[in-house]
Amino acid sequence: MSDYQISEATKNILKNFSSINPSILLKTGATQKTISSSKSVLAIAEFTPAWPQDTAVYQLPELLANLSSYEKPLLMFEDRQFIIRGVKSPSHVEYPYSDPSVILTAPEKDLPIGNPLAVFTLPDSAVREIKKFAAINNLPIVIIDVDGEKQTIVVKPLDDKNPTSRVYSYPVHTDAKNITTLDSSAKIQVKFRRENFDLVMDGGYTVSVGNWPYIHLSHNTEPVSYYIVQKS
Repeated sequence: MSDYQISEATKNILKNFSSINPSILLKTGATQKTISSSKSVLAIAEFTPAWPQDTAVYQLPELLANLSSYEKPLLMFEDRQFIIRGVKSPSHVEYPYSDPSVILTAPEKDLPIGNPLAVFTLPDSAVREIKKFAAINNLPIVIIDVDGEKQTIVVKPLDDKNPTSRVYSYPVHTDAKNITTLDSSAKIQVKFRRENFDLVMDGGYTVSVGNWPYIHLSHNTEPVSYYIVQKS
């Protein structure tokens, strides 16, 4: 098998995946998934070029550290291990695969996102602000407040157990171009843990909300998307 060179986009996605779950089973093909240990965050990405074969990695951060030690790392896939080397280096690293049975794997079945009540764009600046102000003010919950009658969508981190605490609000509806779909009968408040939102890559997102137990976020420039389970 020829050497596999990991693109910058794939390296960035793998780094993000490692923050969601340090273990992963990478499958043959372009589509890759990981799921958090709490099963509250599912991430799906498209790798270019496609991944050559099924490989289990128990310590993904450690593998990435080995790869980053070379300026342009190349991977060779042997029966039981990776061979990692650099384009301009005569050295190499032998890195064994892990046992797939010890890794929590993401479900094969796709989660439906049909018939959304609201679809909107959350710009990169808003994503960064939500993460920043939620952390500064120790706000554990993020809420998406959708009101179809008023044609408003507001995203705000807050402390739902302390109504007098600080609240940051981002009014999506301020720019009508940010809203793709908004059902006029929709009046819902979607709630999820801020720690799960912190796991998504920085950047702008298309966010879908519906009568599902999760929200869907699709990155606007990188080939990655996330499902975040709602907090009951």
